[in-house]
Amino acid sequence: MAASEGGAVATRTAAPENTLVAGEVARRGGAVWIENDVQPSVDGVPYVLHDATVDRTTDGTGP
Repeated sequence: MAASEGGAVATRTAAPENTLVAGEVARRGGAVWIENDVQPSVDGVPYVLHDATVDRTTDGTGP
């Protein structure tokens, strides 16, 4: 999700969510802030993914 002074700027349809491309689309659309979902992997490495599992965004399954 990204927001501009005029409201939310939807990027999911213009670019894959939580990607650099989505951030650039939002910036060009006038975003004043960009939200990404950062969480740690089991070994402590941060990654960007909204869901609790990879099922929706990859061809894999599970956390």
